[in-house]
Amino acid sequence: MEHRKEMSRLSKEKAKMRIEKGSDRNDFFGHLLSEKAPDITLPYITIQANTLVVAGSETTATFLSGVSYKPS
Repeated sequence: MEHRKEMSRLSKEKAKMRIEKGSDRNDFFGHLLSEKAPDITLPYITIQANTLVVAGSETTATFLSGVSYKPS
């Protein structure tokens, strides 16, 4: 339960930082924050940030496992 709270806090922090940067960047959040999606809320952005952080972590872990594996 403690890890979930920490993950939620981290995702919310990342979402707030990205919102402060605005929609000028051509990335996933830039599209969410553009005027095409004016009804986007902080909780929605936080959930998306959580998904991206988990996906990025899993991708990194898989990559590191693959490159560090040395067949005998």
